[in-house]
Amino acid sequence: MAHTVLIKKGLEVKDIKDWGLVCKDFPFLLLKDKPKNIYTREYKDEDENYVFVPDTVRYDGKDFSVTFYYGGTRLDAFTNIQGFINYIADSEFTIYNQYLGVGRQKTRMVNSNVTDKSVLDSYAVIEVTVNFRTEDNINNISL
Repeated sequence: MAHTVLIKKGLEVKDIKDWGLVCKDFPFLLLKDKPKNIYTREYKDEDENYVFVPDTVRYDGKDFSVTFYYGGTRLDAFTNIQGFINYIADSEFTIYNQYLGVGRQKTRMVNSNVTDKSVLDSYAVIEVTVNFRTEDNINNISL
């Protein structure tokens, strides 16, 4: 099911539809899925492990991938897709999927891959897969 994604940089909120894109695949991101400062010690002559859980548990950032599709004229395809990549490539932002109700702040683009899925010469169907990293894995954000 295609759905929309909002991207917020500063006070400006943009919809991926502004670039002629729809979201095909957006992961359901769980909060607090990988703690990073839980220490265990195993002693070979004892049955149990000793676990230290600090007063404040910290969590690793999260890598995730989102697949977008562009459908439109070939003349506009490059301009729209490049405009989208340029917008998300240069700084941190907040990303929010309205359908899932999942959003993350302190997100940045890691890399992207563009694949032409067109079957007609006059109409472009382009798949854009973007890999993101969020450093805030403990707050769900809505826009």
